[in-house]
Amino acid sequence: MFKAKQIVIPPEPISPSEAKKLLSHAKNSLMWYTDSAYTKHELKEKLYKKGYPKHAVKIKTKDGVRSIDFVKQALKYCESLYRLQDETEMAVDFAKSFSDRGKSSRDLKFKLYSKGFKKADVEASLKEYDVENAIKNALDSIKRKSTIKNKEPFERKKKIIQNLMQKGFQYGDISRYMDKIEEV
Repeated sequence: MFKAKQIVIPPEPISPSEAKKLLSHAKNSLMWYTDSAYTKHELKEKLYKKGYPKHAVKIKTKDGVRSIDFVKQALKYCESLYRLQDETEMAVDFAKSFSDRGKSSRDLKFKLYSKGFKKADVEASLKEYDVENAIKNALDSIKRKSTIKNKEPFERKKKIIQNLMQKGFQYGDISRYMDKIEEV
């Protein structure tokens, strides 16, 4: 498996040429990830894992000493090229994807917070989340399970509801779609 090369930051203050090389490397490192669904928080963590400091580094210049934060500069560069997606838009895309895969809103909320999304973005994605579609897709995956096929209708319905609740769906949402459950 390919492991990312660790960056070694020389002792401060560093020369302008070293700073330029490090900043260029940070920008190039982020360019690999920006086409994928990564949040700014995750991109920062990737640079920190590579060895970039979490604080500003002092640079020796002709005018004296100034400081630069490589991670912030690299993120700013990617934003200027429009390589980073809008986080609200990305959260809404996650909601549609989770709904299509039969995942619950609870799972969606957990995933978004773990990826570093803000509360406003999470709430916007939950508004776009289609519960009916998610339950329908979850039911399709449950139908394929052999454990419920040979049960009596009452027992099968009970098992399906139990399975949906284990997946994170709330009973109130499940009860609204009981007629679809009875078809299974």
